[in-house]
Amino acid sequence: EYNYSGILNFDKNVTNSLNVKALVGADRRQNKISSILAATNGGLVVPKFYALANSLNPISAPIENLDLIQVDGIFAGATLTWKEMLILDATIRRDHSSTLPKDNASYNYPSISGGFIFSKLLTDVSWLNYGKVRADYAELGNSAPTHSISDIYTAFPSYGPATLFGVPGTKNNANLKPERTKSYELGLEMNFLKNRLGFDVTYYDAKSVDQILPVAVSTATG
Repeated sequence: EYNYSGILNFDKNVTNSLNVKALVGADRRQNKISSILAATNGGLVVPKFYALANSLNPISAPIENLDLIQVDGIFAGATLTWKEMLILDATIRRDHSSTLPKDNASYNYPSISGGFIFSKLLTDVSWLNYGKVRADYAELGNSAPTHSISDIYTAFPSYGPATLFGVPGTKNNANLKPERTKSYELGLEMNFLKNRLGFDVTYYDAKSVDQILPVAVSTATG
């Protein structure tokens, strides 16, 4: 696996009350999985001598596998803080995946969150040390595994003179869409009595759409 990334950051107090943080960046992830598998047939001629040439019966051709994945992404985000009391944060990301169909290979997913530290307004309340309410909404995108678009023939090992081929046991889809998970969160955090007592309550809900799931093909189809 190879990862390449670059980020530019910005942090400035625009006024005495307003701070702005921002970033923009890009990254690339490349995965390569390659394997060759071979096994003896019927046991070993010489016990405990583990070599393919020591197979009791002729062996078939090795099973070869190659998986290549590349995901390119660009992203940006900004955080606004007013008087260290109101915080607004937003991000956006765009990915392009090699494992999705050409028309659906690029997808965007954003997030936005806000927080209000209300205890800064209640300075005369001695028993309250910290109080914050927050709300968040976020989306997360996900691409498909390799070899998920087209139904392709696979060569199987054969101990006879003929080479065997077959289709995968799952049905692939040339119109796959990127999977998305949409979630939102509401929370309340409070500390009391010089931070000796406190609580943090969160309500969270998430829903995934366009899920990419393997669908088995019935063997009755032939």
